[in-house]
Amino acid sequence: PKRLYSHGDVSYPVRDDKPAIFSTNMRPQLPRRPSPQVPTGLWYFAAGMIVAYVLYFSFSAPKERTQDKENFVASCHASLLEYHEALSEWLSGKNNAKDFQLTWERMRMDDDAVVVQPTGREMTGNQIKSALQAMNGAAGKGFYTVPTKITLQRIYPASLLWSFVEEQHMPSSPTQKHATSALCEQGQKGIKWVHLHETKLEEPEETRTIGRK
Repeated sequence: PKRLYSHGDVSYPVRDDKPAIFSTNMRPQLPRRPSPQVPTGLWYFAAGMIVAYVLYFSFSAPKERTQDKENFVASCHASLLEYHEALSEWLSGKNNAKDFQLTWERMRMDDDAVVVQPTGREMTGNQIKSALQAMNGAAGKGFYTVPTKITLQRIYPASLLWSFVEEQHMPSSPTQKHATSALCEQGQKGIKWVHLHETKLEEPEETRTIGRK
């Protein structure tokens, strides 16, 4: 036999053979929906994608960084050769004054670059431009300058430090040699030379062996 216990608008069936415990907060319980089950194969697929992603960046990223660095080094080296070719043409008078902007662009000098001459004089920015613009053809026909013994000294995240011997050849004068260090940077506008330091190399004196006869 069953009896009904009424609470508000809801009636609850109660068995006579078992005591019932009631609460004023009791509410009818709705059946719970079963939680959606993700297929096991989908979990394996997702885990495999994560592993593949990690492996890709673990192995491909270093290769991409190495390739970028190699491209940076090659671009700086090519720019160094172009720098001296443009300088040779300008100082020998092969180009006229209206080509100065083109010469400056070929040299890829930064507008805030610093150049330390063999005399120790330091020139910056507009001083370099003004001095170079006034030297069009000053070295005479046949003059040219080339970098030799080019060596990459240091590799930084966004710059490279080079050393080389700059040889200045003049038809009527002995060849002058300058030991030079130069800093090349990779910026938003491409390769730029930001610092050059030149030191004149003296020709070694004749060596003689001194000893007992």
